[in-house]
Amino acid sequence: MSFWAFIGTWFTRAFRVSWHVAHVVHQLCVILIGILVLLSILFGIRASHGEEPILLVVSPALMAILVFFGGLVWHAYRLYQEENGKRIALEHQAASPLRIVFDELRHKYEELPHKQAIIARVSVVNEGPDTIGNVALKIVKIEGKTNKHSELLKALVGVKLSISDNPTGPIVQPMEAPKDTAILHPKDSVTFDIARVCKRPGNHQILHASVFRRHPDKYPNHYSRRPDDVLPPGKYSLTIATSGDNLQPTEATFEFSGTTRRVTFRKISD
Repeated sequence: MSFWAFIGTWFTRAFRVSWHVAHVVHQLCVILIGILVLLSILFGIRASHGEEPILLVVSPALMAILVFFGGLVWHAYRLYQEENGKRIALEHQAASPLRIVFDELRHKYEELPHKQAIIARVSVVNEGPDTIGNVALKIVKIEGKTNKHSELLKALVGVKLSISDNPTGPIVQPMEAPKDTAILHPKDSVTFDIARVCKRPGNHQILHASVFRRHPDKYPNHYSRRPDDVLPPGKYSLTIATSGDNLQPTEATFEFSGTTRRVTFRKISD
């Protein structure tokens, strides 16, 4: 909406609010209008006795009208800035077409034969009408039950998670740098590896995409993750966010833990 179209739409509102505005500029306009009206009345009285020309009567009145409408335009512009700022903020907060989807049956793979661990995955789906580039999934927050390993958890914040090479099966040691971004056409989806969650006393593993060659000369295709992807046994909450070109992040929070009897990975909030 243009500024002048806004004035036409909100003229009545600006007129009503202008009577109660406390802004210094508008108060000065009101005072100036009063002074000009008084001058016009004074000159009118003197002109009726032939003491002043009629131009001195009309000029203050015209100036008062101009100041009055100028004050309305100024206040309308202030309202326009306020409403436009709210609209821009809402547009920035508008729901992203990207959705983080977790399905117990599709996204939890139990390692055999003793089911000592599960591989947890999620899918990112493009529910919008447009193709989205640079779709990625990264860790924005991870917390444990205690602060004993806080430095280890902090190192994982901000790293991207890897796109799954085998969305329905086990994971393997990376033989090449994993992909961490994708292009999603409308209704397309991509699956990311999240974590390998183990029963006690085994460690958990965050399956992120930040890797390096540990022995580039001896094993040129053998990659390891950095920062460290191993988490000690325990219960953790993990917040991840997906985003793409010119899109605000979409977040989801998960909880995972392992006991001697079972392992758990579940979504607790969007």
